[in-house]
Amino acid sequence: MSMDVVEFPEVTELNVGGKLLTTLLSTLRKEENSMLAAMFSGRHQIARDKDGRYFIDYDGDVFVNILNYLRHGSIPPKEKALEVYECATYFGVDSLVIILQTYQHVLYKKKITEMKEKLDREQFGKLKQYAITILNENFNPSEDKYFAFVSTPCWSNRKMVRENEWEKFMHDKSGALISGTSINIKSVLLYENEVEEACMRCLAHDLCEQGFGTFCYYTTSLSLHCNTCYQSISCKAVTLRNNLWNDLDHNWRML
Repeated sequence: MSMDVVEFPEVTELNVGGKLLTTLLSTLRKEENSMLAAMFSGRHQIARDKDGRYFIDYDGDVFVNILNYLRHGSIPPKEKALEVYECATYFGVDSLVIILQTYQHVLYKKKITEMKEKLDREQFGKLKQYAITILNENFNPSEDKYFAFVSTPCWSNRKMVRENEWEKFMHDKSGALISGTSINIKSVLLYENEVEEACMRCLAHDLCEQGFGTFCYYTTSLSLHCNTCYQSISCKAVTLRNNLWNDLDHNWRML
């Protein structure tokens, strides 16, 4: 039994996530192996809105960049590269994917994704939730946020710092000295396993994505000194900041 071929008008009206767009049918079919070309090939039924426009369930403000590329090869501005790359990947516009995959934001996101694939998802999820809880309890949104990873720290006597001993170490939590600068360390992630650099970077990325900061810095070799007893531990740390860190210490790296 043969299927009926769907006829599309040459001038095609679209409703893309509520954004109304009009284009030529030939534009939608331009990338022959794409999902868009398949959708409008006549082999598939496409949902319509109440006014008869063909409905595509995607963010219209992002999708319009795909349409402009198919129309006349327009490349989106660099600040939109990542979201347009994801849209082009979804709709199979491979020629645009190839162009955008060399953009810094796209490369960065791909690197974070690759690092996450190598992590223990359950452990990472627990650590992330723990970090969110600690940050919400200790910082307001306008503050720069600092926290240290203390997994197997040792003092000079090699004594393990356990969760119930951290407040004793910090005494009244008056602060800590980091690289000679007084910074109020109000949150310490006492984590049972060693936190690898990839895990730190993925965690910091996710926390920035969720609004805990705009700029992220991390270090794998931080010496944390108590202001009261002057003892020290070596640990890893992350800072989530609202502004660029102009006087950045050489031990810290921007994510």
